[in-house]
Amino acid sequence: MVYNTAKQAVNFVGIRKRLRTKILNSGYPVGNINGIYKLGLPALLPSRNSKYWGLFFQSEHAPNRESRVSLSPVHKDSLGMNRVEVKVAFKEQDIESIVKVHNLFIQKFASKEFGVVVYREECLRDYLQDSLRHFDSYAHHMGTTRMSDHPSKGVVDKNAKVFGLNNLYIAGGSTFPTSSHANPTLTVVAQSLCLSDHLKAKLTDL
Repeated sequence: MVYNTAKQAVNFVGIRKRLRTKILNSGYPVGNINGIYKLGLPALLPSRNSKYWGLFFQSEHAPNRESRVSLSPVHKDSLGMNRVEVKVAFKEQDIESIVKVHNLFIQKFASKEFGVVVYREECLRDYLQDSLRHFDSYAHHMGTTRMSDHPSKGVVDKNAKVFGLNNLYIAGGSTFPTSSHANPTLTVVAQSLCLSDHLKAKLTDL
């Protein structure tokens, strides 16, 4: 009901067409249009001329030690500092989890006789594999100073204190053990507030 209402509202006010026109006239490179356009609700809704509804997935990939943020040995910025290189690695589990959830949804959908599903598992697998091969993201890189109960598995403890140091704390997305889900800002704010309370308590005890 909510989805259908949102779809009708978007079509009625013509926001989809206006958003596309505004982006095309904004001067952004054509390659960026899809990314900008998908930031809003209209991108999640099918065309008014389509007789099909698609499924939109947002999933968290499994922690992977092959994912790294490092300094480039070659490329430097305008100040002569080594640029950051981000490598995001995936596992077969990342594909299998999406396929399994999709199949469970399809089975439930069909059992309730809500409609006809046009779906081929091999096509979904091909799509996911291609998406991961060409994956590129500019947002929410995290986990570089992971929180853990032991220094062999992370950088900060449960109070966000860096292992081996008594006066260095980190509050931010870098302490997340996994990527969680968008948007991480609320979690970062909550963590900052908890850290503030912890530090105030420590100062009171001095």
